[in-house]
Amino acid sequence: MWYSDVVAGYSIFATTIAALPYAHSFCTDFENRNFRSVVIRTGAECYTASKIITVFLSAYAVYFMASLLYSVFIYFFVFLITGQFLLTTSPQARESSLSGMIINQFGDYAAILLDTAIRGIEMGIWALGALCVSAFTESKFLVIVSPYLLVYYVRYFSLYLPLSDLYI
Repeated sequence: MWYSDVVAGYSIFATTIAALPYAHSFCTDFENRNFRSVVIRTGAECYTASKIITVFLSAYAVYFMASLLYSVFIYFFVFLITGQFLLTTSPQARESSLSGMIINQFGDYAAILLDTAIRGIEMGIWALGALCVSAFTESKFLVIVSPYLLVYYVRYFSLYLPLSDLYI
């Protein structure tokens, strides 16, 4: 079983899960009016920068920890069912991809950690999109769901881009 097979069911909800902790913080701050003293003391630039850093790091940490816990949970049940706790990949995947080269050199778990770290950065960026949406709307539901919508529409519209222009 390879890591992408395990995370396939989890990745649909990953963008929303990563945006849960702080993406709607602008909405909450404007609703409660508790941002005025912070903006007066530090300035609007520091307030905005602290929000951006907080949202990115929290989304990264939430995705990274949740993905690893999900993987451990799934691999534990695979071990209970099959009696083997081995990650196996096809020889073609080991030779043709960056993850395959990492697997050959460092083992399966290094590739899992690297893939999770890269996806965590991606989820942090999508959560920043939700933070931008929260600056313009008061609906917390729309803010929390907006990373998923952004990912969906970016992937949908990228199907219509000419591939020859992307590889320069």
